[in-house]
Amino acid sequence: MRWFSPLQMASKKFEAFLNTFLNKSCSIVRPIEGEISMRKKELALEVIRRLKEEYPDADCTLDYDEAWKAILEHIPENEKNIPGAFVGWDNTPRKGHRGQVYIGDTPEKLNKYMSKQIQRAKSIYKKDMIFMYAWNEWAEGGYLEPDERTGYKNLEAIRDALKANNEFPW
Repeated sequence: MRWFSPLQMASKKFEAFLNTFLNKSCSIVRPIEGEISMRKKELALEVIRRLKEEYPDADCTLDYDEAWKAILEHIPENEKNIPGAFVGWDNTPRKGHRGQVYIGDTPEKLNKYMSKQIQRAKSIYKKDMIFMYAWNEWAEGGYLEPDERTGYKNLEAIRDALKANNEFPW
């Protein structure tokens, strides 16, 4: 398991992260880009240290880039396999400290990974489709619908990846 820096785990709802920790859960709110104050960095480091002590075996945080690396290295077992993709994942609201959350997703990364997966769909899978998780799975952090954090940027990232690979229909 890989733990992440406070900057990667920073959130508009930092208090929710702290409240979750106090309730002995690992519901880490999705990261935002940018800096956070030194005081919050120090506080986040302390929270992470305590989480590690409290839940040494918890599969709490997973690396978004590592997940995509595995997806992009996957070799289909047969011609029936269809490639997949995802925007994010966080089932800690349902599972608490037993849940998992992918840290490090951004629209820019989604664009890069989707572009590669589109190329792989054509060249390796020999398919003209990709299964996408998910349009509106808000309870598990898998959604493409616009939100307060990224607005329409995830949808735009997919559109731009399709355009870059001559797969956008208009």
